[in-house]
Parts: sequence; C-alpha cells; structure tokens
Amino acid sequence: MLLSVDPSDGAELDLGAVMASTADAKTLESFAKTQLSLMAMAAQAKSLGKLVDKVSIAADSEVVHFKANLAMKDINQLISALDGAGVPAQDSPPATGSGSGVSP
Repeated sequence: MLLSVDPSDGAELDLGAVMASTADAKTLESFAKTQLSLMAMAAQAKSLGKLVDKVSIAADSEVVHFKANLAMKDINQLISALDGAGVPAQDSPPATGSGSGVSP
C-alpha cells in the first residue's frame, strides 16, 4: 500500500493498493468504481456529491490508485457535514411554575 499526502493547500491524496496481478488490479478498480457510484448517490443527501466526484480510481499495472484533490473549502464542507448540526442549545430555562401542574 502506498500513500501520498500534500496538505499545502487543502489535501491532495493518492492511495495506491498494490495487487498480485494486473487482472486483480482491474477487478479491484471495477469494484471500487461501482462502490464510488453508490457513495455518490448517498453523498447527495448531505450535499457532498461534488466532493465524491473529485475521487478518481484507476488501475496502472498491478497498482490501483485512489486519488482526490480537495481544496480547503472542500475539506471545510466535509468536516461540517461530518460534524453535523447537533441539538441546538435551549434559549432560556423553562418558566418557574411551568409544567403540568402536578406536584412531585
């Protein structure tokens, strides 16, 4: 497995999976591209489709390269989507005496 990262302006990622043969590399490439298509559909729910489109998969002899060149705005968008909005904080505490009127 090979990994190259360039964080100079965002993230330029290159992951290489070394396979036993060219045929194995082509099989992995085909499988990964199918999975990437499914991921792209799922990413639309979080408006991340354009980020998934930046991922490329290609076999070169026995090595399958997974590459993504993400700008800083892409990384921020990804982090925001993964972080999630969470539950908003309550503006103010409940008023005194509020509730069902049942005493404990």
